[in-house]
Amino acid sequence: MDKKAAIKQYIYGFWEDKLEGVMPRIYDDTLLKNELITDIVGLRRSGKTYFMYHLINEIRRESSVKQAIYVNCEHRLLYPFSHQDLNSIVEIIYSEDLLNKGNVYVFLDEVQTVKGWEIFAKSLFDEFRGKVKLFVSGSVKHLLSDDYGELLSGRHRTLTFFPLNFREYLLFKNISVKPTESSVSKIKATLSAFLEKGGLPYSILHDDFTYVENTLSDILARDVKTRVDPDKGIVIDALANLLFERATKTFTFTRLTNVLKSSGYRISKDSVINYVKLMVDVFLVATPPVYAFKYSDMLRNPRKLYAMDNGFLSLYPSVFSKDIGKRMENAVFLELYRRGYVPGKTLFYYKGRDYEVDFVVKERGQVKQLIQVSYASSLDEIEKRELRALLAASEQLKAEELLIITWDYKGEELLKPWGKSERKRVKFIPLWKWLLGEIGLDRQRAQRKLKKI
Repeated sequence: MDKKAAIKQYIYGFWEDKLEGVMPRIYDDTLLKNELITDIVGLRRSGKTYFMYHLINEIRRESSVKQAIYVNCEHRLLYPFSHQDLNSIVEIIYSEDLLNKGNVYVFLDEVQTVKGWEIFAKSLFDEFRGKVKLFVSGSVKHLLSDDYGELLSGRHRTLTFFPLNFREYLLFKNISVKPTESSVSKIKATLSAFLEKGGLPYSILHDDFTYVENTLSDILARDVKTRVDPDKGIVIDALANLLFERATKTFTFTRLTNVLKSSGYRISKDSVINYVKLMVDVFLVATPPVYAFKYSDMLRNPRKLYAMDNGFLSLYPSVFSKDIGKRMENAVFLELYRRGYVPGKTLFYYKGRDYEVDFVVKERGQVKQLIQVSYASSLDEIEKRELRALLAASEQLKAEELLIITWDYKGEELLKPWGKSERKRVKFIPLWKWLLGEIGLDRQRAQRKLKKI
């Protein structure tokens, strides 16, 4: 069977698929209304494909099945795919007279495997603007290649997709997200499992934690090792172990290099830098920098490490089994990132002379909020150094919104920074309550309505 016939068979077969049993996710309903190309990027197996299915089901409820065209670019019947092969989709649009029946939605899953896909995307956008909406997905942060990236300038927007957040985790477990008297205890108990198991949808649905380990191995093999020298695979594994064991801590490339060399690996600092960037690019880890007034100071200071799913931390039980505070901090980072705060742009940590603040949040070019995370159930359990750090940083950064996310303590306190007469208001909120709170930036909340399928 030639490629054109294979594509046609695939698409017609998909139209017959009922797409049943798709679990709910939370999404922004402007995705289907905006004419721009939407590239959905995120961790492999975080649910991007099923998120596309959600959108397709929504389209099917409003119009005919054929108005949504889906292609898995990694499917064995279609591989290898080229951007010329994608023209078969346009032929089907015309042969089925879909443009006269309403808007057409085209979904290309794992599109990074198609070299030059940007050429097809630009042509589709320019020819059918307002009539054909294109979604593409991939497991790398930058889907646009160096060769063709400029083609889509002004024609696309990127949606970073994450594993389940806590609200979605509860929905998957059929637990009410409304904090009633009867549900709060169940929500709190479920939070412990969420911090331990993470949010990979298949793992949660099937209660299969080995899936998390297999996912990590698969991402390293398919998305990282294929982009480095074949003989460096063992170094990649060792470096990944180092990174996950150091999650929520600061690191330097020099220190990582020295640890690997002392363990017998022959590797340069430049290689370590490139490999860490690769792991950031495929959403295994994130490395927010320190907040500094000078960019040079930001570059000189260590970065912090976070895993892009809490389940990865549980692969190192000797490190994280008793440190719930670290799991909490990692979960808070992921939620801030999910809410739209980008590491290095609007999300940082802060380091003073002898103290550290977990998160600095910026909005509209200004420091909006400082956040500490503490595994505490009462005010007395919160370490004084955490409070002092928050108050000292608020003086340095002129920040008024001070928040400590706790395990189970809620309240407000007026506290006085050392050497100052004016008191500052510090809010305390339990993690479960914060995770179930608002989902976006203030400006996003004002402009967009978040919708649950």
